[in-house]
Amino acid sequence: MIILDPTNSSLQNSSYHVRQAIAGLTPTSFAHTSIINLQSRDVDWQEFVLDDKYLISFGKDVSKEKKLERQYSFLISNAQEAIYIASYDGKFKYGNQAMESIVEYTLEELKQLTFTDLIHHEDLERVRAFYSKQLRNLDSDTMLEFRIKTKSGQTKWINQSVKAVRNPKKPNHISEFHCISRDTTVRRTYEKQLDRLSLVARKTKNVIIIMDKSKRIEWVNDAFVDTFGYSKDEAIGKVPGTLLNGPKTNLEKLAQIDMSLKMQRHTRAQLLNYTKAGKEIWMEIILDPIIGSEGELQGYIGVEQEITDRKQKELIIEQQNQDLVDSLHYSRRIQDSTITQTGSREKILAESSVIYRPKDIVSGDFYLVDKLRNSEMSNWPVFLVADCTGHGVPGALLSVLCSSIIKQSFQVNHLSNLADILDYARINLQNFLVQQNER
Repeated sequence: MIILDPTNSSLQNSSYHVRQAIAGLTPTSFAHTSIINLQSRDVDWQEFVLDDKYLISFGKDVSKEKKLERQYSFLISNAQEAIYIASYDGKFKYGNQAMESIVEYTLEELKQLTFTDLIHHEDLERVRAFYSKQLRNLDSDTMLEFRIKTKSGQTKWINQSVKAVRNPKKPNHISEFHCISRDTTVRRTYEKQLDRLSLVARKTKNVIIIMDKSKRIEWVNDAFVDTFGYSKDEAIGKVPGTLLNGPKTNLEKLAQIDMSLKMQRHTRAQLLNYTKAGKEIWMEIILDPIIGSEGELQGYIGVEQEITDRKQKELIIEQQNQDLVDSLHYSRRIQDSTITQTGSREKILAESSVIYRPKDIVSGDFYLVDKLRNSEMSNWPVFLVADCTGHGVPGALLSVLCSSIIKQSFQVNHLSNLADILDYARINLQNFLVQQNER
């Protein structure tokens, strides 16, 4: 504390506003208070005049308090959340940089508006009713999420926490509101998309399974319950294979799927699964790893479709094809029996070889090696290569007929002239086909 004589010339160096304040004060009146800087320290300086004679000054070091105030001011100004103060009637008194960025108004522009000027018209009544209730009930803290309209007309979602500050002189009255608002537009957009995806996942007829990194089920949709008969509680926490695989499930295919998952690859497979009741059902499975934003494995998602009816039809077709192939192989054996065998050929043409590669299982081409039987050319070797019209089964049937007729021409009828042999084959083949058609 410092006491000075106000008439003393040493006061001539005092600040002008202090001297002006002293001149108009009555005895023991308050003169002046301010924050001044003395030797790099903040001092709360107060001055009084006593009996028009003495100037009494008090100084309090408030450096720590002012430092904290500057720090809080910096934090508020640079916070990512919008922070603002509004009066009892909703007029803006303060807003930080984040507030200006979200609403696209400057602080000076905001001071010309009220809080309700920013609210989206579809949310206005709901927000008014909410904060009116806060005023009536004198609630200290509230939180609400709603839409606003920015200066450019853009719609944004904000989540707002409000603290009601009571008037110190009237505790039952609220003087102003301290508010923190967060832009939740991106989150709301994601939530809307997730809601849609969730709806699709719940309502789709395809089975959807979400698993963690250890391949244990975290979530299944209703189609899983309908298809396999297990409840969601029975499925969650289990490895799908322990529930769905059975004695006829292909172990080799399971190993391939497991390898693909370990390598974090997309995989597709058809598996025979079993319901809770033990019924066999075929499932077409698509599995993909779930990769996080930093490339880490978070789990797996499987989309499955029941294909039992299709698989049964495929198995019937597959069996029919197999029966047909078996029949063709048997036909090949019959056709081969009409072709001169290697041992017989080598007896007639010792130094000879034949390359015979049918395009299909059976062929329309054939060859034969034999000897003539007539007296003039007895035991002359005959080597014949022929191509019948058609391929596959029709060609093979014709080749068998033609081979037999040609053999008959020189083995039974002892023909040796090529023209006579071909005419004989043509006439007999036509007669045979005409007889078949007449039947």
